[in-house]
Amino acid sequence: MKSTLLYKLTLLAVALTASQLNGYAQTVINNDEIRVGNGTESSVTTRGNMAQPFYKNTDIWYKLTYSSYALNSAFAVGGAGEGFWNLDGHLLMDPLMANQSIDDSEFTYHSGANGPGTGVLISTGDLTIDGKTIQVEKRFELLPEKSFIKIDVKLTNASDVTAENLRVWIGTKDDWVGTTDSPLKERGNLVSGEFQLLTDPAVRAKVVKVTTNNEGVLFYTATDKASGIINSCCSFGNVVGEDPATNHITHSWDGSYGFYARLNDLAQGESDEFTWYYGAGAIDELAEIASQIAQASGAVSDITCTSATFDASAGQTGTGHFVVTPAEAVVPTAQEIKEGVDYGDVVVVANGSAEVSAG
Repeated sequence: MKSTLLYKLTLLAVALTASQLNGYAQTVINNDEIRVGNGTESSVTTRGNMAQPFYKNTDIWYKLTYSSYALNSAFAVGGAGEGFWNLDGHLLMDPLMANQSIDDSEFTYHSGANGPGTGVLISTGDLTIDGKTIQVEKRFELLPEKSFIKIDVKLTNASDVTAENLRVWIGTKDDWVGTTDSPLKERGNLVSGEFQLLTDPAVRAKVVKVTTNNEGVLFYTATDKASGIINSCCSFGNVVGEDPATNHITHSWDGSYGFYARLNDLAQGESDEFTWYYGAGAIDELAEIASQIAQASGAVSDITCTSATFDASAGQTGTGHFVVTPAEAVVPTAQEIKEGVDYGDVVVVANGSAEVSAG
């Protein structure tokens, strides 16, 4: 049995070069493998969601939701909040963002066949739920030559009272994939980078796998705060209203699917967040995409008492810095990672740097 790793590794990728050719009026995520939106519309909607996703196979773009549907979302606050899942309090379904802004400072615009661009788009906006103002930040990252998008969802309580029983749902109300309106939907987990179907519906599913004979979609998260849900078509309320602990393990008719996440109660100014991944590709590539997502989510392998392998990727060419600290240590700042020396009361166990290439 492998020993427990008693230290944590903190990484910082410092970009040395960047190029931004602002030749497009819209911010469109497109690396010629995954595209969000129809290619001309903005990839982030006024609700802070991904526009309709597509994947490319032999020079043809295939849509991954029905009609022209963007992804859906819902938020809830308040109520007793007993148990992991509940419908207490006040719920907003697909709400519009107030004061929404899109930050493209980490986004690189391209020209030619690769489409408008890759990198990071950050949507920030406000919601009012149960009289409380919740700031919602979603960070969308698509790297060149990758078949998955990383999405960080961060909620901040901008009110002067505690936001309790805070919940988020993300997914789609109609599960069209490629040319199929009734793809197979499965709930499971990634074990050693490979999809493993649940045997007990009460186990939290960190993966929703949706496949046809030709292609597939993966919803994945590494957090215990979330669980996948699959249900019938064609309302996102079917996802919201389904307790993941009693949910189907498989579903093969026209349906809906997504994630439910239960976040921490937030006092004034406090934040909580979770990360999920959206992957898609041809059916014979899906296993490799799952493995890449597992690595990108911070999977640590080959653990011994003194060493570990950490897989990471960078959006731009630059120098990557790391420090190793005791597991209970305060997280270092970017500058402290670059300096690689002891900070505060924390003794740095090891440090280093290396040149990294984009992607």
